[in-house]
Amino acid sequence: MNRLAPNQVVDHVDLRYSGRLLRLKEVCRRTGKSRSDIYRNIAEGRFPAPVKLGERSSAWVEAEVADWVAERIAERDAGQRR
Repeated sequence: MNRLAPNQVVDHVDLRYSGRLLRLKEVCRRTGKSRSDIYRNIAEGRFPAPVKLGERSSAWVEAEVADWVAERIAERDAGQRR
């Protein structure tokens, strides 16, 4: 792991952890979206689909949620440059 000097600034942090799954409550917390917004966006193809863990449980791949958040940030930043 690289250590930063006290005067260095990080301009990008990779929040993805390979293979980790997130439950709905954590996905809501990370995205700021409600449960109904998440499921509506999944149906519209605008949010990553969950992985079924069993008959009544699902989880999201952390890297996919992090990528979705990063895409929203990139869209915002692209709009500010216009």
